Amino acid sequence: ITMQIEAALKLGRFVSGLGGMGARAEVCTLAAEVLEQSSLLTAPEERAVAVGEAAALYALVGSVRRSALLSHFGGDLTFGAHGSNGSTGFMDPVLSTAIRPI
Repeated sequence: ITMQIEAALKLGRFVSGLGGMGARAEVCTLAAEVLEQSSLLTAPEERAVAVGEAAALYALVGSVRRSALLSHFGGDLTFGAHGSNGSTGFMDPVLSTAIRPI
């Protein structure tokens, strides 16, 4: 995983531990950033790890549905499935809309 993704994940974990009013929004923004950057990774295994870590960030702040959606998508990446439309692109348009920060 690239250094930018690792830094965003570490910051997200730190901010989620602080709590507070803006923690959830900040962590969701960082997780979305991780997902955008993970599309640049070439190895599917690295993409699956990045998606799984982003799902864990969402779970830390209570975004259970987003976490479950990403966990499912990460599992699809792990087992070689591609998007619901059969393309080899990383982010399905429906998934990208579902995980954007509110």
